Amino acid sequence: MLSQLSTPTNTLPIPDEKTVHNFTKATLICESVQNDLVEAASHSDIEAFKFIYLREGGDPFVRPKKGECSPFHTAAMVGCTEIVRYILENCSANKQLDINSREEDCNKTALHFAATNGYVETVTFLLSNGAEPHPLSFDTWTPMHYAAENGHADVIVVLLNYGAHSDIKNENSQTPAHLAAVYDHPQCFQIFVKHYGSRAKKIMGETAGIIRLSVPGLIPEMCMKIATFAVPPADLDIKDDWDRSPMDWAVETMYSGCGLGWEAVDIGLDDSMVDNFFF
Repeated sequence: MLSQLSTPTNTLPIPDEKTVHNFTKATLICESVQNDLVEAASHSDIEAFKFIYLREGGDPFVRPKKGECSPFHTAAMVGCTEIVRYILENCSANKQLDINSREEDCNKTALHFAATNGYVETVTFLLSNGAEPHPLSFDTWTPMHYAAENGHADVIVVLLNYGAHSDIKNENSQTPAHLAAVYDHPQCFQIFVKHYGSRAKKIMGETAGIIRLSVPGLIPEMCMKIATFAVPPADLDIKDDWDRSPMDWAVETMYSGCGLGWEAVDIGLDDSMVDNFFF
């Protein structure tokens, strides 16, 4: 537990019409209490967090004036699923709204913060409790963009399995697959080549149904095989602002001398693709 906890001494009344997540009495949230909640969350100290919240109140969804983010987002940032769960179950008046709450300066959600730092358990918990799978920050980055940039392959798989869109472009028209290649994460890139998440599976199933209706007598297994070729897990031909696709960046990374680990990844390259890139 944190060794020092501040005690509010200057709480002021606020208008009755203003509602705060966890208050039964209309009181202004003391800044020191908010800072203590952030501190407890940043240390993953669930007992300290409960003690502060139950004794002093505060709002886990409000960022202190001089803080980086709210206690809720801080807990997601450090991967403390226990505090994230406690906040949603005990401090939220509207769980579906609060789980997707955003920081005002960046428009990021708790899922962005957890995915950025590779906390699979927290990512899974948020998604299973109604978090939007592909919310956009102000620079149009999804949680999957951040996971791909930082090499968190297991997080990408979870996001795909919960229906996250793999082909959303950021401010530079780059998809998560672009970032996996640019930042030299071959395991992440292979996921975009091979792994069918729930969204891609749904589209593939719909495509197989259309094929079956278009070609009477074609057995379902063959329809699905054709659909597999027609619907890739991710679109690796999307061009970014530099007119390069994820495959273009993957080839450059592989043959630039820094792409260690790519030889163990089956990304479907052949010699002609390499020749076309360099010559």
